[in-house]
Amino acid sequence: MSELAEEAVVGGAIMLEGPWPIHLVELQEDDFYIGDHAKIWESIMAVRGRNEPSDIVHVYREIRREHSVQLGIRMTELAENSPTCCNIDHWAALIIDDSRKRHARAAAQSALQSAGASLTADEAIEAMQDAMRSVRPAVSTSGPQLIKKGIMGTLDELMLERRDPDHARLLRTGIPDLDTALHLRASELTICAGRPSMGKSALAMNIAAFASFGEKGGGVAVFSLEMSTDNLVRRVMAGEGRLKVPLMDAVGGTALEGACKRMMQMRLYTDDRAALSVDQMSAAARKVPDLRLVIVDYLQLAKTNDKLERQDLRVGHVAEQLKNLAKDHKCHVIALSQLNRKVEERTPPIPVLSDLRDSGKLEEHADNILMLYRPEYYTNSSGDPLGEPGFAQIFIKKQRNGELATVPARWLKTAQRFMPW
Repeated sequence: MSELAEEAVVGGAIMLEGPWPIHLVELQEDDFYIGDHAKIWESIMAVRGRNEPSDIVHVYREIRREHSVQLGIRMTELAENSPTCCNIDHWAALIIDDSRKRHARAAAQSALQSAGASLTADEAIEAMQDAMRSVRPAVSTSGPQLIKKGIMGTLDELMLERRDPDHARLLRTGIPDLDTALHLRASELTICAGRPSMGKSALAMNIAAFASFGEKGGGVAVFSLEMSTDNLVRRVMAGEGRLKVPLMDAVGGTALEGACKRMMQMRLYTDDRAALSVDQMSAAARKVPDLRLVIVDYLQLAKTNDKLERQDLRVGHVAEQLKNLAKDHKCHVIALSQLNRKVEERTPPIPVLSDLRDSGKLEEHADNILMLYRPEYYTNSSGDPLGEPGFAQIFIKKQRNGELATVPARWLKTAQRFMPW
């Protein structure tokens, strides 16, 4: 059946007049099982790429130049014997489906062979899942729709966001002023940036704790590429109990006990493996029930394609993959990022978008960009802090579906926690 479908598609495409249907457009050279058919398809696509008619004359000329006269003769036989063009999209869909099965089997076999006996069952399964994601996704048959068909669904979603934000999967941060100014929806990517010691990790963990707590909370996965799980747990303990890090003096106290009880009600998952790739994060995130939020601390430490030599290209690639992760899992992703030193050359050193380290692609792929600034961290020429103790600002420098804003917050340094101002 596969060979007959390939013959019908190759021959029919040459005889087809008018626009191509969706599966025929999506058909690729390596979807063909028979080598000669793949070569003919390559020639057809080369002709179409030059905006020439993909008829017998033009395709034969291309095949003769790139391959052989014999293959050109074979192409003319297929075109002349093609039964009809009416079902060509159906045949193309069958070829793509067969191709995806072949690639899935090959990827699975390769993953099992590379896994070896040294891996645990869970590690082997994760390797298999990573391999499966390399398989080409199914062709989407959805197309343009009248906008009126989306009106009622959007209105229902808006009413739900207004009436019950938690049920609408509108992510809450624990800082009401920030929630009012910034609407964190599923399938979005937020970049949270700042210089070292500004509190990026603390803010992310504050949001993670709040978003994962209680009945209204959901699953939150934190990928800490820099800090250990032990350090993360200590930070959450300190924040929940308003306690001073490193907590030794709090052992046995009621505040620490209360913090631990609250943490027991959190659906908060941590993964402190170093140098994870986004594909590995995606595989791990699939294990989290009711996933609402993924946090990556921090973006520049994610493992990337070694073929990309420039750091800005690697960081841009990671940002694009994280955006795809948010869409695939229908969750929100917060990725932390460093700012370059140029911010400290200004007076006052308030960050701007151009301070994003390594890549302007971050700005392109992010739906929201937050930047943290604590004036007390810096001093003037007299050595005095630029701002009052505990005062912090969260700048919303980009919001794809909202306005820019500046949100004041209170920074509890000892507890590593941001609070409403």
